[in-house]
Amino acid sequence: MPRGRTRRVRREWTAQDERELKRHSKNRTPVTNAAACRRAGIEDVTPHTLRHTAATWLMQKGVELWQASGFLAMSEKTLIEVYGHHHPDFMREAAEAIGKSLPQNFRVMR
Repeated sequence: MPRGRTRRVRREWTAQDERELKRHSKNRTPVTNAAACRRAGIEDVTPHTLRHTAATWLMQKGVELWQASGFLAMSEKTLIEVYGHHHPDFMREAAEAIGKSLPQNFRVMR
């Protein structure tokens, strides 16, 4: 590797990264995404990555679809199609129906 260059390593975005980004972005002057990420010590994060992470977390927390779609400026249809499988209610009705159809004395053999 050439001198003076650092190797970028991709890693998963964490809640700690989110807190650092918010902490560094709260001053009154506008901060670009790149500058905020540099100040938070994270690399290879784009606005798209942040939006994707936010959508995933909102769905995982079970936020109402209309609230999440409004926050993300995304249609409910897109939110459901792309991120719906992260929502706790995804397939809940189907799982409950299967559970109700099993005999009461049903046991799983191991």
